[in-house]
Amino acid sequence: MNAVITGLTGTLAPELGKYLGKQGIKVFGWDRNIYPTDDFQSAEKYFRDTMPDMFFHLAAGSPIWAGNIAKLCSELRTPLVFTSSVSVYGGHQKGPFTIGVSPEPGDDYGRYKMQCEEIIMMNDPAAKIARIGWQIGLRAEGNTMTRHLSEEAQKNNGQISASANWFQSCSFLKDTASALYEIMLAGNSGVYLVNSNNDLNFFELVSLLNDKLKAGWKINRTSNPELNNLMLDDRLTVNELFPGEFRHRA
Repeated sequence: MNAVITGLTGTLAPELGKYLGKQGIKVFGWDRNIYPTDDFQSAEKYFRDTMPDMFFHLAAGSPIWAGNIAKLCSELRTPLVFTSSVSVYGGHQKGPFTIGVSPEPGDDYGRYKMQCEEIIMMNDPAAKIARIGWQIGLRAEGNTMTRHLSEEAQKNNGQISASANWFQSCSFLKDTASALYEIMLAGNSGVYLVNSNNDLNFFELVSLLNDKLKAGWKINRTSNPELNNLMLDDRLTVNELFPGEFRHRA
């Protein structure tokens, strides 16, 4: 069985590639130097060359590319999962969010992801949209919470400010990869919400991550920002963050 994963030079896609490999699935990337992303004929040739049994679109790219992928997946009946973001919900919206809550993007990135979602579903009604939160790695690399926190600590003499009033959707990379495959195998099309954080505030989350990584950060508890962008979807079996661990809640 063959799977295409776009974005294999990024952060999450390589983790998904490793996970699929363990399932006995052969993984192909998309070389933009050989197959230009916004050229429909190029995309057609790519599909002929790889003959994917499933398609995961994780890469950053134009809505035109997303639309071309969706159209070809629909024509060839290739199951498609597109990785979107919790950022489609604007900062003025208050979570927890379920699939019944309509996104109202508040910034350019959220609007971009929403545009991609819309063009994908227009071209392939059988597609699946996976909205994911902030990704957590075990190393301070890539586009992850871990790297962000590590860089903040380096800039502030080992100190990190973390709000006890911020509830952030997030997951470890390996758990998101597993969830994306679960979504691929799911029976229903449409939106899925991938989040491992049930109720930890950001102060608790960062404190527990500090313990897990033995990072030695000094965590300062703050009250701002006051945000809740948790996503809830009981159709998925995403592993919980730090199950059974001590909570640093005051």
